[in-house]
Amino acid sequence: MTQIVYLPGQDPGRVRYEMQRARSLADSRCDAILRVIADEYPDGVTPRELSVRMWRSGRTNTPRNVKAAVASLRYRRLLVWDDCTQSLRLPPEQSP
Repeated sequence: MTQIVYLPGQDPGRVRYEMQRARSLADSRCDAILRVIADEYPDGVTPRELSVRMWRSGRTNTPRNVKAAVASLRYRRLLVWDDCTQSLRLPPEQSP
């Protein structure tokens, strides 16, 4: 686990709050990506299409944030890369 080093004058409670808020935003972004793929792209979506789609739906969905969320989903095996179609898709057992 990473140790947090506080700067002089920094409120530890505020730092914890901001970390929880960032984690919550990241989780909701991941959920939104899964919903978008399930609803709008059942056959898969390229990372660029997904990034543009998510960027248009909210200002916190920058390409960098979407890329991080996709990496997190792939790590948790909630999203897979299909080599045949060169696209991201839900794993076979989660597809509707």
